[in-house]
This record gives sequence, C-alpha cells and structure tokens, in this order.
Amino acid sequence: MKRFIKTLIALSLTAVLGLCPLTGFAASESITYDYASSCDWLVTVINPETLSSTTSSRTFVISAVAVEGSVITVYSLNPETNLYEKIYVDGVPLETTVGASGLYAQQITLKDGTNNLMVYASNGVDDQAIRLDITLLEETFLEKLWFVPLDLVNLLQ
Repeated sequence: MKRFIKTLIALSLTAVLGLCPLTGFAASESITYDYASSCDWLVTVINPETLSSTTSSRTFVISAVAVEGSVITVYSLNPETNLYEKIYVDGVPLETTVGASGLYAQQITLKDGTNNLMVYASNGVDDQAIRLDITLLEETFLEKLWFVPLDLVNLLQ
C-alpha cells in the first residue's frame, strides 16, 4: 500500500511539473492599473484607430498586427479593485496565440459607458500592454443627435 501511494505521488508530481511549461506562458488573471510594458514592438492595435474611441455598436472588434507566436489577452478594468482582469466568455478567456500571418482580431461585447480595456501581448520573454478606452454611446444620446422636434418640422413646412 505504501508503495502504491509513493507511486501515485510520484506520478502526480511528474504530471504537475510536466504541465508547468504549458501553463507558464499563460497571462495572469489580473494586471495592475499602472503596469509598465517591457517593450513596444510585440503588437500594434489597428482598430480602434486611437487609444480612446466612441461607438454606438454594442459589439466591437479589436484588431491588431503582432509578432507570430505572441499570446494576446484582453483585460477589462475593474473600478472596485483598480485591476485589469482577464475577460472570459462562456468560461473561456479572450486569449489567442498569433499565427504566421501576424493578424489578430477579437470581438468583444461592450458595457454601457466607457470600457477601459487592455490588450496584453507576451512572447514568454517580453510583454506589451496597450490601454484602450472605448465608450459605448447610450441610445438616449443617439436619439438626441437624430431627433428633430416636431415644432421645427412644422416650421420648415
């Protein structure tokens, strides 16, 4: 029985240690608000065109060009903890390894108001964090832009 337990422990340790290289490349669950990148050449965000953007669409596609093999993860700022936290959709993190084309695209669902996001890229040695502020306009704001008062319509007739 003791031999069986020792063998079980040895196999368990081997399995855990063998998985370390596979999980060591994964991005952390959260990143501090003031995190500083180690480089600025792993990823270039194409969409949005600027670091601060406004949209009326609840779904938004972040696109970028990145170094092949880089792992890109999307985070959202939690204002209560002041940490960027990894975004999950249906239990799966928004984390992708960039292929040979170097192209990256990720669709996200925006919350009302300003969405403070971070696109984080890592190649296992260097990393880069790009902060994005994407504001989803509320319908009432859009209605005000396109709404023409009836009094004005009557005046123009």
